Amino acid sequence: VLGGAAVMMFASILISGIQLITKHPIGSREITIISVAIGLGYGLGATTGATAHLPYYVQLIFGGSGIVPAAIVAIIFNIILPKDAE
Repeated sequence: VLGGAAVMMFASILISGIQLITKHPIGSREITIISVAIGLGYGLGATTGATAHLPYYVQLIFGGSGIVPAAIVAIIFNIILPKDAE
């Protein structure tokens, strides 16, 4: 749990750096989505045996990389998390 919290914290710091160089402000919703996606993608990409016990077709889709699960989580969070009222 502590490692997961640390990865999300470092991903939030990364997003804050990206926010400094972008034109449009990034809100807390976007920071949460990107931080969780980056953390999950890094975690699954760095841990080779993370998907070893999953069915073969799931391992084939993920491809040993964290890019696909990160994209899926980002899309799901973008749909689920409420947008700010403008």
